[in-house]
Amino acid sequence: MQLKSKEDHPSLLVVGRAAEVAYLEQCVDTTLTSERHVVFVSGEPGIGKTTIVDLFLEQIKDKPNLRVGHGQCIEQYGAGEAFMPLLEIAGQLCRGPNRDETRELLRRYAPSWLVQLPFLIGAAELEVLHRQLQGATRERMLREAADILTVFTREQGLALVLEDLHWSDVSTLEWLSYIAQRREPARLLIIGTYRPTEVLARNHPLRGVVQELTARSRCEELRVPPLSEQSVCDYLDSRLNRTIAVSNLPNLIHRRTGGNPLFVVNMVDDLLQQGLLREEAGQWQMQGELPSIIAGVPASLRQAIERQVERLPAIVQQLLEVASVAGVEFSAAAVAAGLQATVEDIDQQCETLVRQEHFIVAHGTEEWPDGTFSERYSFRHALYQAALYERLTETQRVRLHRRIAERKEAAYGERAGEIAAELASHFAAGRDPLRAARYHGQAGETALRRNAYQEARDHFTKGLTLLQTLPDTPERTHHEIQLHLSYATSLIITKGSATSEVEQAYAHAWKLCQQIRETPLVFPVLKGLWVLHDTRAENGQARELAEQFLTLARRASDPISLSEAYYALG
Repeated sequence: MQLKSKEDHPSLLVVGRAAEVAYLEQCVDTTLTSERHVVFVSGEPGIGKTTIVDLFLEQIKDKPNLRVGHGQCIEQYGAGEAFMPLLEIAGQLCRGPNRDETRELLRRYAPSWLVQLPFLIGAAELEVLHRQLQGATRERMLREAADILTVFTREQGLALVLEDLHWSDVSTLEWLSYIAQRREPARLLIIGTYRPTEVLARNHPLRGVVQELTARSRCEELRVPPLSEQSVCDYLDSRLNRTIAVSNLPNLIHRRTGGNPLFVVNMVDDLLQQGLLREEAGQWQMQGELPSIIAGVPASLRQAIERQVERLPAIVQQLLEVASVAGVEFSAAAVAAGLQATVEDIDQQCETLVRQEHFIVAHGTEEWPDGTFSERYSFRHALYQAALYERLTETQRVRLHRRIAERKEAAYGERAGEIAAELASHFAAGRDPLRAARYHGQAGETALRRNAYQEARDHFTKGLTLLQTLPDTPERTHHEIQLHLSYATSLIITKGSATSEVEQAYAHAWKLCQQIRETPLVFPVLKGLWVLHDTRAENGQARELAEQFLTLARRASDPISLSEAYYALG
């Protein structure tokens, strides 16, 4: 069976994936009877996971009583942002046809999630929610997630797509495991795509999640196989619009590519663009000896991509290289910052690439707090982004990362904390460790508020590591104390207040406090050390710390610190 796009462009032809799409459609039908499903679509890069999902979404877009959300996991240079694809989906649903009802349900059943979407509510309501949710735990967020999904799926089905879970943050995976193991009925279908080789190479926690859910019969896995030789032949017939004269070409292409669809498409593109496969007298003929021609085609996709890039005008090559620095997904505004060009010029060039179906696809719009508005795009495959990124020298990468980071930092202004994880990654790659460390700290604090403790520790650790590369100055010391305090907080929540790791964090912070003396950070460090020794019933050390606390509080004439010091001493 063969599936084709309704459009006629060659790169949109799809063959050999009807069975996988039909399986997902069957899952929707059973989901609508209140049976929840979790399906992992797995396979190597370029095997067609996204194509299958796109075809499936096209098939169900007009299905009654079914809402769809789509979240994308993005590869991060540093620690990932907690719940990123889930917050993307929540934002989509809150902007959809039933947006008012959706926002009201979030207010009622999942306020700890609503507060993570500040653009949906006013500043006054946001402040009230922050006060109400102080001390909210990770367990509460997971429980609220389960509650809101139960409400959402009472009358309608809900299909959620999470792409590239091999790049997922840990918190999203915990959510996925928690939701998948709930027993109450729900009209819920979750489809997650991932690359097994990436998971194994990185020892990603997704592996454990898949194994656990499989063992408990709480998920199914759809492994996407390579194309068969017949499917390659079908693709060539459809692409060239007639049977080719060279009967063994499909066999040679299949052997050369291993049936990987992305490799097949790129190899055929290469043959056509070089004029080695040419139409003559109504038939497609090879220009030369076939085995040697096929042997001359680039052995790896990276080489094939390189050859495609080199055929583009120099200005377009440069645009794509800068876009690769911005990420797999990027905005025209970010590329404009890297190239020091106007957003309008970059949008125009990107739209041309989209129409020609070269490398990128349109991906919505983006507006920054300073009013900058531009289109968003994404590379057709992460391998395109990786190949283009590797074309740049280290000096070029550093300069571009810094330009993009500084432009987005200025655009977000006081709201820069909303993209702290992204800014930390760019500033780190841009060789600006101080600003990178500061934003890792902000990203870690955001993760703590979301009860994403592992992500918080990752950010704090990364920030501390970056600070070690800087000269020993009061500014560096101040940031280092702050990060040690935040790191200690994340450890207390996950491991307890009296562990050796917490002691080491506070002890390091106290040692740094001795270097700069007069700082408000001395008080929380002393208080943390006092709590640790008091919890261990080490009364002599606790009393000594309390006396130091009191002395410093008297010197500072700080009533709050004085009350805490008297309490500690008492």
